[in-house]
Amino acid sequence: MDGSQILFLIVIVLLLTVDGVDMQILSVTVSAISEQWGLPLSAFGMAMAAGHLGAAIGATAGGMLADRIGRRTTILLGVLWFSLFTLATLMARTTGEIAFARLVAGLGLGGCLPPALALVSETLPARLRAVGVSLCILANPLGIAAAGGCAALAIPRFGWESMYILFGFIPLLIAVIGYFGLPESPAFLARAAERQGGGGASASSQPAKATPRALFKGEHRRLTISIFIAFFSAYLALTLVLNWMPSLLKSGGFSVEIASSALSTFSLAGIAATLHAGLLMSAHDTRRVAMGFTAGAILMVMTIVVALPTSPASVEASGGYIFFYGIIAAAGFMFNGAMTSLYAHAAGSFDPAVRATGVGFSATCGRVGAIVGAFIGARVFEMFGTSTFFILMMGMIALTFIALFLSGGAALARTPASKARPERMTPSIQDRR
Repeated sequence: MDGSQILFLIVIVLLLTVDGVDMQILSVTVSAISEQWGLPLSAFGMAMAAGHLGAAIGATAGGMLADRIGRRTTILLGVLWFSLFTLATLMARTTGEIAFARLVAGLGLGGCLPPALALVSETLPARLRAVGVSLCILANPLGIAAAGGCAALAIPRFGWESMYILFGFIPLLIAVIGYFGLPESPAFLARAAERQGGGGASASSQPAKATPRALFKGEHRRLTISIFIAFFSAYLALTLVLNWMPSLLKSGGFSVEIASSALSTFSLAGIAATLHAGLLMSAHDTRRVAMGFTAGAILMVMTIVVALPTSPASVEASGGYIFFYGIIAAAGFMFNGAMTSLYAHAAGSFDPAVRATGVGFSATCGRVGAIVGAFIGARVFEMFGTSTFFILMMGMIALTFIALFLSGGAALARTPASKARPERMTPSIQDRR
């Protein structure tokens, strides 16, 4: 990896990290805001949901826009958009105004990841693409961790407003760096050149138009449906874990500290899984890596059902807390490895003409699955018990595995570097092997 490739990845990861911070910013400031305004935390429920709704819409819109005006331009516009509306949150005086600001900011927050994944997939040489995609996925949990750390330092000293000032201006500075340091996708530039010079070409030789309908035309259909189902079911299963693991553990008699540390263990193992998945995908097919991690996640859910201690008393009898946290860490490793490789599979499978659109719609399907998981998780647990809860989780992971299997042979990505010879920095990144 040479200097231009390193600079490119640093800028992308920084942009996506501050994207993750801004996505989490209300979560880490809501307690201070509610205390200052004299309102209960429940009053901010709509504001919390608004950011996720905006991000779901933004993922679809950002993907489509990136296939029309370029990956680089869409990323920079998205960063500018969410930076300005993060700063605008400071003007809010009611929970409704905060909800509106988060909804609009979410459009930019959700719109950055699809074009970033497409840009990395189309700009880096083949041997580095999977690692690049993994670093993009890793940026989000890094941003979440950074949000918590900065909040702990800044809010007690400078108030909750300092978080919105800090992470309203920092993305703007990084965007300036990105303006000079990010190349445009070689595949996008090649298609743009074909469109400009293809007036006399036949319709069949013209590049595909970047529309949602193009995702379902001909041989694209099976790939698109399979990946959309995989994202929906994978996010639903992951949300069941993240949203309800602490509650399940507390219902078994574990303390709040143990339940919270279990969730942290799950997430920290996910960081290791993201890096490991990137290395695996550098040498192996992304679909097979995703299927491997998904199969591992199924086995870990079965292990949790059979072997995970369900009460503090049973922990000592089954090997102590090392065994307890070990099972949770292994589950986190498999779940997060599956999510990372799923994104890499999507980014590398769609045709370049609709790649960002495809990744954007895939991410939106995932967010819909997360919303469904958040909604039905508690109801399944309360009405049918723990066994049914885990059967649902296992069924969703199995559906992800089946969808990945069916997507085999349908990958349509064609990103020949030789067809794109942009003028700026892109050739050095693409050609230096």
